[in-house]
Amino acid sequence: MILPPRADPAAPWSRLVFVGLTFVVAAVGLLLSGCAGVGSAHVGPTRAPASPAAAAAEAAPPTPAVAGPGGKLPAGVLAPTAMGCSAETQGNIAKIFSIAHPRPPQAKWADNIYTCTYHVPTGILRISVKQSSTDAAALSYFSSAQQHAAGARPVTGLANLGLPAYETADGQASFVKDNMTLLVDATHLAAPAAGAPSKSSIAFEIATAVLACWNS
Repeated sequence: MILPPRADPAAPWSRLVFVGLTFVVAAVGLLLSGCAGVGSAHVGPTRAPASPAAAAAEAAPPTPAVAGPGGKLPAGVLAPTAMGCSAETQGNIAKIFSIAHPRPPQAKWADNIYTCTYHVPTGILRISVKQSSTDAAALSYFSSAQQHAAGARPVTGLANLGLPAYETADGQASFVKDNMTLLVDATHLAAPAAGAPSKSSIAFEIATAVLACWNS
């Protein structure tokens, strides 16, 4: 299913981006990305130059994407909660930022939030999932986060995939599904180069890709 165009909240004009939840055979980018794909937010060669710190992080030796012996998830973490660190998500992010030799994300489990931190050429990208005890608790957590997110606006129409969702112009996208609240935070990326996707577009694309994995 391909969703209709969505206006980019960070663009000074009504630039449209296309977002897909489930893959279509004709969509080559999705076929290359396992359960999910991210196509329209490709940064490619138009990205901003890497800072020395970001370049060093990209070249650093890999670190485990999950904690615990044998690469197992920490006790109590459900597999969908850790989807932000999955091989599919890592592959999508490598494609978006044109990273030939991606470094696995750093994972943290605290306060029932599983956070995956990616060091990419243009800065830091975080994907977190709050694992609540009930669906109602998750919705309450999401609503509170939306209220405290500066400039948050609801994602409406088909673009929200039938779920409560919000986004911010500076690069956050959040959805709540069942007892899980997903947040993609691209606010710590460098300002995009001219003609490149905005930080909000990148966050939204990655969020919908993770949701596709949840539904696969």
